[in-house]
Amino acid sequence: MNLNIQKQEKLKEHKSYIFQRVFNFLNIIKSNEFTEKDAIETQNLIESIIKAKKEWIEASEDFNYAVDKEMIDYFTYKIKAYEARYEYLLRIAKEKGIKYDAKLTKK
Repeated sequence: MNLNIQKQEKLKEHKSYIFQRVFNFLNIIKSNEFTEKDAIETQNLIESIIKAKKEWIEASEDFNYAVDKEMIDYFTYKIKAYEARYEYLLRIAKEKGIKYDAKLTKK
């Protein structure tokens, strides 16, 4: 009779172990879900990064044609602003774990 009690206890432990493993597995799946909202936010962030880089490059190109001191100052500040925005967006993407390869985007 003692043997039956031990078997029942082991069976309960085994069921508990299996239940805990399934529960942990489901939590992992739930925590890794990528919702539609996440996808939209990621797409918007990537589009913002592309736009910021394009604006930064355009401001740099405009700087090359500036002749007046005021215009040189204007484009210098514009370049710094776009560069700061681009770096900020890249930092946000990195914090979110988003991988972005700028080489894959069209110029």
